[in-house]
Amino acid sequence: MDSDYWNRILKEDAGTDRVVSEHMKNEHRTLIKKWTDIRINDRVLSTDVYNLAFDNGEFENYLTDKSKHVVGMDISRETIKLAKKRNGKIKYVICDARNLPFKEGCIDTVISPSTLDHFPRKDLVTSLKEIKRAMSDQGSLILLLENKRNIFLYFWTINKFRMLPYHTEPYSLPDAKRILSRLGFHTTDSTAIVHLFNPLILFKVLQTMRTRWKGAYRFLEKKASILGILGMPSTRCLTGIFIGMRAVKKTSDKTQYKL
Repeated sequence: MDSDYWNRILKEDAGTDRVVSEHMKNEHRTLIKKWTDIRINDRVLSTDVYNLAFDNGEFENYLTDKSKHVVGMDISRETIKLAKKRNGKIKYVICDARNLPFKEGCIDTVISPSTLDHFPRKDLVTSLKEIKRAMSDQGSLILLLENKRNIFLYFWTINKFRMLPYHTEPYSLPDAKRILSRLGFHTTDSTAIVHLFNPLILFKVLQTMRTRWKGAYRFLEKKASILGILGMPSTRCLTGIFIGMRAVKKTSDKTQYKL
């Protein structure tokens, strides 16, 4: 998936559902804020700025308030251009996660908000190796991936229903934690987020399969804040669209990952 691919997706995604998209981003931001303890001189890397190209930059503003050294990377030049308009305090780098242009041990915190699940498995492994190389000793990684055990995964990702305009490679939580361990990371926390029992998300799945429900969905859009409060009890990985892990670099670990 090169820059041309993501430039095209950027144009397609501009028309996707903003209410559901913002709900998903809010859950990502809430988890990342909970799991990060960023100090003013910490060096922070976000592995893509795709969301910043569309939203109000709230989370990125949070990062630049916490640290003087925030880097946002993306393979798409067009995405970088849009992101720069939202937040000029971030240093932007056009690069590929599989070949990072950073020195060894120069990053304290890496935030990967559902970036690496767009790669085939072998490229995810390559990217994580690069991230580990660039991380400082005891550096932390916040990793979010599509959840393979989500019971509605088929309807969420299949192109026929256009829930997502791009390819994703989902992972189960045990599998993702195993990959991290073999690469020399220690997972300290894990969870699943954006649960499909939230009425707004569940209705979006149904609405994509039956266009005649558009009127009812517009009503739910207006009640989105209320529905967020009414979110049903989660069943962890069975209903969460994304899995999240906080991991630290194990400095003495020399285990080599094998596919």
